[in-house]
Amino acid sequence: MQTFIHFGLVDVIGRRYVEDCYMTVDQGLIQKVGPVGELREEEKRGAVDLTGKTVMPGMFNCHIHALSTPIAAPESLNWETSGMFALRGLRHLQQQLRSGVTFVRDMNGRKLAEVDLKNALNQGLFEGPHYYIARKCLCMTAATVPIPAGSATALWTA
Repeated sequence: MQTFIHFGLVDVIGRRYVEDCYMTVDQGLIQKVGPVGELREEEKRGAVDLTGKTVMPGMFNCHIHALSTPIAAPESLNWETSGMFALRGLRHLQQQLRSGVTFVRDMNGRKLAEVDLKNALNQGLFEGPHYYIARKCLCMTAATVPIPAGSATALWTA
């Protein structure tokens, strides 16, 4: 069990910022959070002091294209192996994690590289956010493709 003390906490439920908090973590799971004043002196011994730092919940990004970003070089889809393509996507996912995003939903479905990337993250081979793949879409949305008048999609969205 590890205790962290003296940080600010973004309380999204209470919609407030709380100063001078503590948090205990056991096996990667948060067990307890509260004001430092609640801790006994022996509980503070060995704690990690996070003075000047802020703790907040992880953010979600529900629409990414991990393998189709400028970082991931989308034009490489035409000539790069699935493995190299997935490694470029991994770099992008790790950048998401470093910026506070702990869950992403990928909207692509290219070369099945996302599946191998997701499996590698789930097996703990690499650090990255929780990675959900939407896979191939059933149809394009009106946001990116004109819908012909009289089509089934046009009638559905009318």
